Amino acid sequence: MEKDLEKYYLAFHGAIDGIVFIDCSSGLIKDCNPAFEKLVGRPLEELKKTNIWQLRPVAEISLAKKMFEEMASGGARELAELNIERPDGTIVPIELRVKRISQNDDTFLVSIARDISEKKLIKEALIESEKTYRAIFETAGVAMAIDDENTFIKLANSRFAKLTGFEIEELEGKKSWRQFVAPKNRAEIYGSSHERKANPEKIAPMCYEFELIDRYKNKRAILLDCTSIPGRKMTVASLLDITDFKASEEEARKARNIAETYRISEKVKAELLSVVSHELRTPLTSIKGLTDSLLRKDVNWDDNTKKDFLESIRSETGKLSRLIDDLLDTTKLERNLLKLKRRKGTILQVIEAIKIDMECLTEKHQVIYDLQDGQSPLFIDKMRIGQVILNIVGNSVKYSPPSSKIKISSKSLGGHLVVAISDEGRGISDKDIPYVFDYFYQDSKSEKKRNSGMGLGLAICREIIKAHGGDIWVENSADIGAIVSFTIPLVKAQKVSGEKK
Repeated sequence: MEKDLEKYYLAFHGAIDGIVFIDCSSGLIKDCNPAFEKLVGRPLEELKKTNIWQLRPVAEISLAKKMFEEMASGGARELAELNIERPDGTIVPIELRVKRISQNDDTFLVSIARDISEKKLIKEALIESEKTYRAIFETAGVAMAIDDENTFIKLANSRFAKLTGFEIEELEGKKSWRQFVAPKNRAEIYGSSHERKANPEKIAPMCYEFELIDRYKNKRAILLDCTSIPGRKMTVASLLDITDFKASEEEARKARNIAETYRISEKVKAELLSVVSHELRTPLTSIKGLTDSLLRKDVNWDDNTKKDFLESIRSETGKLSRLIDDLLDTTKLERNLLKLKRRKGTILQVIEAIKIDMECLTEKHQVIYDLQDGQSPLFIDKMRIGQVILNIVGNSVKYSPPSSKIKISSKSLGGHLVVAISDEGRGISDKDIPYVFDYFYQDSKSEKKRNSGMGLGLAICREIIKAHGGDIWVENSADIGAIVSFTIPLVKAQKVSGEKK
C-alpha cells in the first residue's frame, strides 16, 4: 500500500501536465501538482482559496462557472479548449480533460490541463503556410489545377478558369479538367494519367501537348505538365497555352523551354509538399479513414476488426504526436528554450516508461533487451532520454525489414553508461555518417526520399544527449545493420548540482 501511495505521489508531482482536484459542491481547488501551479502562475496556498472559474479571464468567468456546474453534475469531459489568466495578465490557452470521482462522501473533479500555446502557434503557422501556398499557386504565371483520384478539380487558379471559360466556383469539385481535352488526345491523356497514379514513385512527371476545347468550343494548343503529389492520389497539372507559338518552330522551341522551367519549379513544389503530405497529412488521413469506418452505421464490425482499427489509429496518432514533438523541440532548440527536468533515475525506469510507445513502434519487429548495469544511478530527464531511445528505434524500424531484430543494450564504461541500439537493416553509407545528426539531413541511400522523414529525430537526440553531458555516434555493424550509441555520465562520476529530491 505504501509503495502504491509512493508511486501515486511521484506520478502526481512529477507529471508534466497540470493536475488539479476541485470540490464539486463549492468549486474550490483542493489540491494540485507543481505543474498546475506553474501553468496558472499561482502557489497552492493561494489556489486553495480560489474557485476554479476565477482562473479564467474576467470576460469568461460567468461561462466558466456554468461549465463547471455542468461538469460537476455530468461527469467526464473528454477534451475542452479554454483560456486561463495568470496574475500578470498573461492569457494561456490550455487543453482540459475532466473526470468526476467520489471519495467517501465527497465528490471531486479531477482535471488534467496542458499548455497548448506552442501547439496553437504551429497550427497558425500551418494555416499561414496554406495561405502562402495558395498565393503562390494563384500567381505562378501559368494555368494550374490539382485533381483528385477521380480527376475532379480540387483547386484551380484564375488562369485555368480563364483558359476554360468557367469561373473558379464552377470548376472546383464540379468538373474534371479532362473534359476540356479534345477527343483525339483523350486516349493518350487518360492512359498516361492512369499509369502515373498507379505508380507515382516510378513514373516521372510528364509533359506533352494536347488540344483544349473551352466552354465556347474555342480550340487552343496546350502544353501540359503533370506531376503526382507523393503519398497522395492527386496530380498537379500546369497548362501553358502555346497556340500563338505554334506559328513557327522557333516559337514552339521557346514554349517548350518555358514549360520545362515551370516543370522544374513544380517538381520543387511537389518535393516540398511531399514532406507535408507524407509526414503530417498521411497519419491524419489514416486516422480519419479508420474513424469513419468505425462510425459507419451500415457495417457491424466484429471485435477483432475494431481492435485492429483502434491499434492502427493508436499507431498513426503516435507517429503524428512524435512528429509534432520533433517540430516543437526543433523550435525550442533553435531558441535555446529546451529545458531539462533532471532527477535521479535509471535506464530501466526509462525503458519501463516508454514501454507502450515502444510496443506500438516495433509491432513488426523483435526487440531484444540486454540492459547490463540497468540500475546504475543517472541524473537525467527521463522523458527526454526516452524520447532519444524512441527516435533511434524509430529510425531502425524505418530502415530494417519486418520481423528483424532490434537490440537495446547498456553497460557501464569509464564513468558513463553506454546505451547502444542496433538493427539488422541496410546500414549507413560512409559518406552519410558524419552528417546523420544534422538537421534536415536525409539518407542518400533512400530511393524514396519522402519516406526518409524530415531529418529532425537524430538531430534532436544529439542536442538532448549533449545537454546531459554525454556523446552520441553512429557506426555500421561488422555483420549487418547500424548501431547508434550514446553515453550518459553516472551520478558517482559527475558533480550533481541543483538536484531536487
